[in-house]
Amino acid sequence: MKFSVPAEPSRKSGLDVRHMKFPAGKREDDAISNTPSIAQSRMSMRSTLDDSLKLSDMYKQMTARLEGEKHELLKVVAGQAQEIAHMKKQIKSLELQLKKYEAQDV
Repeated sequence: MKFSVPAEPSRKSGLDVRHMKFPAGKREDDAISNTPSIAQSRMSMRSTLDDSLKLSDMYKQMTARLEGEKHELLKVVAGQAQEIAHMKKQIKSLELQLKKYEAQDV
């Protein structure tokens, strides 16, 4: 008994995508070639997220540093204001003494 070999290989049940037209000229096996770009896109998103987190941390550190510097400068300014007030009192006192001496000399 002889078996004849079919002229065409047997096909799987279902659709044969080799003869189908896909939008934008894409075929099903083109999806595999898109996988790296999806991976790159995810890596890019992860990188962007990492960069955003780093920038956020840097911003927080800068804010804390600037707040510290602001408080230090406010202390310096407050100290200088006290010195100026003390110097004004001394000047006033010296002016009064000068007026007393001038009045005595007359």
